[in-house]
Formats: sequence, structure tokens, C-alpha cells
Amino acid sequence: MRLTETVKVGESTVTVKELTMEEVQKWIVEGERAGSPATSPESLIGPIALQGIALQDIIRMSDATMGMLMKMTYSELAVVVEVCKRLNPPFFRILEMTEGAAAAASLMGMTAPAALSTPAVT
Repeated sequence: MRLTETVKVGESTVTVKELTMEEVQKWIVEGERAGSPATSPESLIGPIALQGIALQDIIRMSDATMGMLMKMTYSELAVVVEVCKRLNPPFFRILEMTEGAAAAASLMGMTAPAALSTPAVT
């Protein structure tokens, strides 16, 4: 049975859920398909303010809506992110790995998927 935790944040209540491995896989596939960084204000604010996690990621892990999240303060969002991290450590390990691969790929002038599939030189 999946874990859930309900958090009271200001006037809102957010229920965070543990993602299934299928949901994590779907998130990865959707992310690869998107290919280019999003440029909406919502897609830029989250990763900058919340150290890498996008507001869309919080929505994926909870019953929160973009409208709810956009009305929260940083400290309120931080409480929700803390619960997301506690319930979904595989998601955040994958996030760290893909961010690291993207940074390395950028330095080498490659795309992140190419960097992940390029064999190591020995």
C-alpha cells in the first residue's frame, strides 16, 4: 500500500503520496520526450527557489494544483517539499542523477541522453 501524508499549509491541505515505480518511470519517459527546458514562469520558479524540484514535480507527488502552489510562500512550499522527499527518495535520486548528467553533457557539448548512453573511455 502506498504511503501518504497530509500536510496543513496555511489555509490549504496537501496530501503527498509515494510514487509507484511505474509513475517514476512514466515521469522519466515524459521528461525525455519533452527534451527542451520549459519556459513558463511556473516551470522556472520551482527549480530556482526549491533547489531543483519543479512545481510540476510537487503536483505529480500530491493533490496540489498549480494555483495552490503559486499562492504559497517559500516556507510553506518547503514543508511540502520535505514530505515529498521523505516519501519519494527514488525520485530525488533520479533527479540528482539526471541533473548531474545534464551538467556533464553541457560541458561536453552533448545532450543529456547522449551523455548517459556514451560508453566510458578506459
